[in-house]
Amino acid sequence: MKKLLKIVIGIVVVFVLAILAVFYFTAGMADTANAFFAAIKKQDIITARSYLSEDFKASTDEAALKEFLTKGTLLNFKETSWSKRQISGGRGELEGEVITDTGGVV
Repeated sequence: MKKLLKIVIGIVVVFVLAILAVFYFTAGMADTANAFFAAIKKQDIITARSYLSEDFKASTDEAALKEFLTKGTLLNFKETSWSKRQISGGRGELEGEVITDTGGVV
């Protein structure tokens, strides 16, 4: 029984360490996304655009980004919540929710 308990504890410890590692290695992505939305909230399109990928910046100027944000509800965001973080092949991906001032969820 003691051996089985040690194995279960070992598996739980490895699982917890794996989850902590994911949050540690992806914290920069979440921080960058949160900084992007903070710049949007201030309507600082130049700063917000600076957080975007080089490919996105090459195909979208500041005016187009502002127009997109104005048409949607993202300018009125209240908070963000990231439920999934992933890095694969040097590319990061976040999934989550953006909650607007009116309580809407994007």
